[in-house]
Amino acid sequence: MLVLAFMLFCVIMKALSEERVFYIKKKNHGKRAFFLTLASLICLYLLTYIFNFIIEVNTYKIKSSKVNKKVRVALISDLHNSRYGKSQKNIIRKIDAQKPDVILYSGDIAEDYKGNKNAFELVTKLAEKYPCYYVSGNHECRSGNLKEIKDKMRQCGAVVLEGEGETIDINGQKINICGVDDYFIGEQRFIKQLDNAVSDIDMKNYTILISHRPDLEEIYKNYNFDLIVSGHNHGGQWRIPHIFNNGLICPDAKLFPEYTTGKRTIGNSQQIVSRGLSKLTPPLSRVFNSPEVIIIDIEP
Repeated sequence: MLVLAFMLFCVIMKALSEERVFYIKKKNHGKRAFFLTLASLICLYLLTYIFNFIIEVNTYKIKSSKVNKKVRVALISDLHNSRYGKSQKNIIRKIDAQKPDVILYSGDIAEDYKGNKNAFELVTKLAEKYPCYYVSGNHECRSGNLKEIKDKMRQCGAVVLEGEGETIDINGQKINICGVDDYFIGEQRFIKQLDNAVSDIDMKNYTILISHRPDLEEIYKNYNFDLIVSGHNHGGQWRIPHIFNNGLICPDAKLFPEYTTGKRTIGNSQQIVSRGLSKLTPPLSRVFNSPEVIIIDIEP
């Protein structure tokens, strides 16, 4: 279906661009242009519909001398209370197939303007099987109900990190998991939370930071996290191959954002950014930008 929709889109665009379309008989010009435009809009709708519902699982491998056995991390970001099947079974099935050791939620799992049944249901179901760690995103911070959302996340079984670092045992080795609220809380509070998060942990252990926004490298590079996981930019929403490889727009209304997905190096840290799981309505629906669950294998 995806291939057919894309082929139809290409045929229509080619027809519209050919000179002969604009030199047909005057009496047919308006009708033909109308139907081509209508077909283009239908095709575009099909594309956005398809790309809003197909969940991709993308795996990254990271080498580190700080581990002696593989640690598998699942990263979930920017759900925005979206629903994927009854009781979130479509996401849960994807996660279960990967058998992660721990699940990290990098913010905007809940929404700021409506109930969050879908978000809490997902966290509850997964927390029954896996250790889960959650930090807030900008939508949760600006909701006016941040405390209530965090309390509910705890009731669902997730550990809520708001400027803390915890050391957990995975496969007989110590892993630090740190987390901070979204930068929406203000730069001074954000930096204070980062400082607090590393104050009581042994940085000789492999150390992961969960922080919603990826574009804070000038702050992140002052710390020695081994891995930073983020979301927020939704993959740039419309990712047109060879044209908008990093996406057209991010949630901060920045056009042609530089970094919306994948892996990069910041100082001594590796950062991995998720395109997220949000299913938005037009005009910001996804195009060539499927919802994403990320698996990170940290290997010796």
